[in-house]
Amino acid sequence: MRKKGLLFVFVFFTLFQLMLSGQNRAVLSELQTTLLIDSLENLLPDASLNEKVKLYDTLGSLAGGLSVNRSLHYYEALINLPDSVTGFKLKVRTTKKIADIYYSLNNDEKADKYLMLYARRLKQFPQVTGKQFLHGITKKAMDTESHYFSFTTRHFLIILLILLLLSVVYLWRLHQKFVTVRQKKFRYQREVEIIKNKNQEVEAELEKIILSKTSVEEEKVESIRKKHLKLKKELNNLEEKLYRRHAFLSGLGPDLRTALSSIMGFAMELKTEVKELDNEELTNNAAELFAKISQLDIILENIVDMASSNINVLSFSIQPVNVAELFASVKQFMHHLIDENRVILKTLIEQNIPDVKADKEKLKRVLNELVFNASGSIEEGNIEISAKHVSASDEIVIAISYQGKMHQDDDPGVLNNALSTAYYLTDKEEGVRIIGLSTASDLVGGMHGKINIDNKEGVITIAIHLPAAGHGKGTVKHKPQKMVTETKKPGVDIFLVEDDRMNRLVIETMLKNTGNITTAVDGEETLQIIDEYHKKGKVFDIMLFDINLPPPWNGIILMQKIREDYPQYRNVPFVAQTAYAMDSDRDRFLNEGFDDYLTKPINKGELITIIHHQLELFKNRNNNKE
Repeated sequence: MRKKGLLFVFVFFTLFQLMLSGQNRAVLSELQTTLLIDSLENLLPDASLNEKVKLYDTLGSLAGGLSVNRSLHYYEALINLPDSVTGFKLKVRTTKKIADIYYSLNNDEKADKYLMLYARRLKQFPQVTGKQFLHGITKKAMDTESHYFSFTTRHFLIILLILLLLSVVYLWRLHQKFVTVRQKKFRYQREVEIIKNKNQEVEAELEKIILSKTSVEEEKVESIRKKHLKLKKELNNLEEKLYRRHAFLSGLGPDLRTALSSIMGFAMELKTEVKELDNEELTNNAAELFAKISQLDIILENIVDMASSNINVLSFSIQPVNVAELFASVKQFMHHLIDENRVILKTLIEQNIPDVKADKEKLKRVLNELVFNASGSIEEGNIEISAKHVSASDEIVIAISYQGKMHQDDDPGVLNNALSTAYYLTDKEEGVRIIGLSTASDLVGGMHGKINIDNKEGVITIAIHLPAAGHGKGTVKHKPQKMVTETKKPGVDIFLVEDDRMNRLVIETMLKNTGNITTAVDGEETLQIIDEYHKKGKVFDIMLFDINLPPPWNGIILMQKIREDYPQYRNVPFVAQTAYAMDSDRDRFLNEGFDDYLTKPINKGELITIIHHQLELFKNRNNNKE
């Protein structure tokens, strides 16, 4: 009896600990649970069957938190006890627990077995009323209670004393924890306060250092800023000066062309006159003089174009250009500059090649520049200008190929670098050559094209890629103009208006074998001569008008005045000669009524060709009207 009482006290004490902690069975430490299970197992050998039922049920519940298999062992031992001892309800409940444990262990076979057993036993459950059922349970509980324990006042006092002691211990422990936590809180607050003060001291010291360093850096920054502003002002001044210089050079174009027109004209005539003297030394000197003047013309045009490009006033007039006419013009120009005994110049044009979309004058100057550079790169050899149409890209490829004894720096690497305007050589002659190539690149780029340079087996090829004008409808069909040589045409009356005396003399010399020339220097003299001829019933065959005349006249106003006052001159070609190379100016001349134009410096062959071409056109036009 005493043993049973002690067991009751131990179990009750354990359950009370669980209640005080507010936790379920899982909160017990493994050590406590193990000790409790071992203590209860020690009671099994001496326990009766009824006691074993309670012990196995308790052990199964306790062991569930430690080992599922151990809990299963206790529950299986429980249901193996006789039904008279365990009771029907306990066996049914235990059977369900065993089935759940086997399911948790993934042993479905045994789980299903016990679940079926559970179902069969539920069907066997005696059908009694609720009141009878409750009475039976109560009676059985009281019988079981009295069977296990003989509870006396002494037992009650012992349990109450134990509970009081446990409560005092528990409250004392809570108090100790509270005191400890409060002490830790005060200690942490003190540490935080100390750290905060240290942090403030460090921040103050750091701020002093930053201020001292910042003041020094601010002085440096201010000094740099002043230098930057100074350099910026100097840069602005330099850019302004550079812009003015480029604008000045760009504005010099007309004046330079006017001056060079007369110089080149005299040089060309001098070359022709000296050639008739049959003096080889004078002939060579005259040819060299003309070549130098032509070279000067190319250089000055490059400088003007480069300056115009830098101030964004370089414009282009893109239109279909006949490749054959272009090559003929270049070949005639280079005929005066290339020694044919030293360098052979050839042209090769693909049959039925379409027109190229380009600015005619600028493309002509690019070809002159590249051919002239090629001739200066070889002591003797061949230069070939070719043109072909590439159908895949619909572009015209104009190639200048040359081979022979080359200049030592004349290789594709140097030439490709020369295509950039930022690349210059220190050598004066090469520097001029490089400027020419870079200007040519700018001009071709402005015409929506590109330049490539290649070297294969000692043959350097400079290829210009430009869009083709296309085929079919809208294609401009040209009949190539053949360059006309000087032939006297008696009865051709040419009227020249030119205010510059040197240019007037040059043109008169160029046209002395072409026809009869009448000249005027300004608008008043022009109108006076026209009126005198009109009274005699005479009309000039062709009119050559300089655009830049003394005020209030210019070539456009004078041409329109003559055609308005003298209707017969509406059937006479007017050709503008101008030192203005801007494409917008040339387009304006044609739109205002001029039939053709020449840019200064004037090329003799081109001048004679245009005169003959315009006379032929107007002759056919007038015949068709009749």
